[in-house]
Amino acid sequence: MEHNIIRSVLYYTVCVLLVGYIVHNARLWFEKMSWLFVGPQLLAKKYISGVPFTIQTPERQYVLVSSEAHMKELSQAKEERLSLVATAIEVFQPSHTMNGVELNRLGLQHRILRALSLSLSTYQEPLVCLAQAALAKEIKGGNGMEGWTTTSIFNLSQSVVAKANTYTFYGENFTQDEVFLDAATQYPMDVFVAAEAIRCVPSFMAPMVASLVTRRHKASTVLMNKLVPYINERTKDPQSRKFTTQRDYIQHIIELFPEDTPDRAEKMVKQTLALWFASTLFYALVDLCTHTEYQEPLVKEIEENIARYGTLNLSKLTLMDSFLQESARVNASESISLRRKAMGSYVFKDGYHVKDGDWICVPQRAIMRDPTIYSQPEVFDAFRFVNRSETRHSSSNTSRFTDIRTFFPFWGLGKQACPGRFYADFIIKIVLADILQNYNIRIREVSKRRTFTWRSSIMPLPTAQFDIRLKRRCT
Repeated sequence: MEHNIIRSVLYYTVCVLLVGYIVHNARLWFEKMSWLFVGPQLLAKKYISGVPFTIQTPERQYVLVSSEAHMKELSQAKEERLSLVATAIEVFQPSHTMNGVELNRLGLQHRILRALSLSLSTYQEPLVCLAQAALAKEIKGGNGMEGWTTTSIFNLSQSVVAKANTYTFYGENFTQDEVFLDAATQYPMDVFVAAEAIRCVPSFMAPMVASLVTRRHKASTVLMNKLVPYINERTKDPQSRKFTTQRDYIQHIIELFPEDTPDRAEKMVKQTLALWFASTLFYALVDLCTHTEYQEPLVKEIEENIARYGTLNLSKLTLMDSFLQESARVNASESISLRRKAMGSYVFKDGYHVKDGDWICVPQRAIMRDPTIYSQPEVFDAFRFVNRSETRHSSSNTSRFTDIRTFFPFWGLGKQACPGRFYADFIIKIVLADILQNYNIRIREVSKRRTFTWRSSIMPLPTAQFDIRLKRRCT
């Protein structure tokens, strides 16, 4: 009798453990699959302010931290312990999508972008002219009633930013080359799509998949074929009057890139392509159309800060700074930031343990929608960051779009914060100022879907459209 009872107990114990194991693994499998399609929603559901949590993805476990102490420690950790480069290599798959760019040269990229940021004011006048020409080209002819043109918000944003980037990075000549501009616009999309496709297939298939998705690397091949000879010419005769007056991004790279590097010109081009990506212009335009009540005060601020000689003082656009911050807060296209890979077992100062190989991240979208940090976070308040503390943790009344703040980790934090943020801010303000001054814009279908979700990203749909037309001036 006792033996039968023992056998029954053992049997039911094994059954319970087996069912528990199956349920546990089914839950993990479901979470992994959910991550691919509803990552941002999954993060929002699990988020509790200041409390670490984990998410299972198809590749590994993510550890999400949101306390001020954890985020500060994460941003200050040494690269050999919590690696940014290791995560970037997996996300972008550079050996297959970015011409094999050396992402371990992040320090060089930071120095180059800092040098560029110091000379941004010299670019303002030509970039304003380029933005005006690009916008005029997009709406040429007005294909609708009363002069309205319906166009893709995403395509317009990409086109204008690509032209501005081309001038800043490579000089005026390339801004007239339509083949180059088309390739420059397509390249970042190729990188994103190819990298994501590669992450979904076995490693031996990566070269074939990358070639297929990028149409045999068509865009990057065009850029490389045009830029390598150009840089070779500039490096062979650096004192030529033809080049010494140019202060584009290429010039900064030539001055800072080690001269003894093998295949120097080719590697310099790869570094510039690694920094090509566009900004938050798409969402800013959508928010301007959706929240039309902010257009008039923004226009007024622009007009009040135009000097007598016609140059707009971008540094004094306090309302626009706040508008861009709110747009980024509400529409952050990436739900996580500060990705770092644990290169070994890692223990935070408070004892929280992270396993070797796990990724530690900050759930920035959830943080920037946290009601314990931001008052009424579900409300779009474009002037939230002006003349009052925008969060309970803020120590100043007014903040700039480019500021690095713990509870606004849009640009990252600490020493690895995005060095290109000043350039991105500069370009966005130039384009928005021109649109606000010279164009009417509207979205007729405000509720229509304009984005799609993949992993932790919320990406613009190229099909999202708005109407734009030249303002009618009183004579």
